Amino acid sequence: MVIYQYKNLIKKFVRYTRVVEWKNAIYVIINFFKVDDLNRENTQLKERIEALEDHSLNRPPPTTRRTLTRRRVTADTSDNNAILVDDLTRENNKLKHKIA
Repeated sequence: MVIYQYKNLIKKFVRYTRVVEWKNAIYVIINFFKVDDLNRENTQLKERIEALEDHSLNRPPPTTRRTLTRRRVTADTSDNNAILVDDLTRENNKLKHKIA
């Protein structure tokens, strides 16, 4: 799966260097690694919360999930990684707050 992600990253990089400026290509790479790090942190936080909930006798009531989320509109709409970074950062902050 990681190889597939790097393959997509290289395709995006080549596409952006041909069409747009180098600056945008660099942002795509930075966002790719941010998403990768946030996904990893997100899974670790979820595992930690599950472990804490399993050990506690008082399980908290299930929370209602919001259906609408605010998303930041980026200048480059073809790059969804910037939106993913915002969503994952928001989710990770909620999970950290839940642990504390």
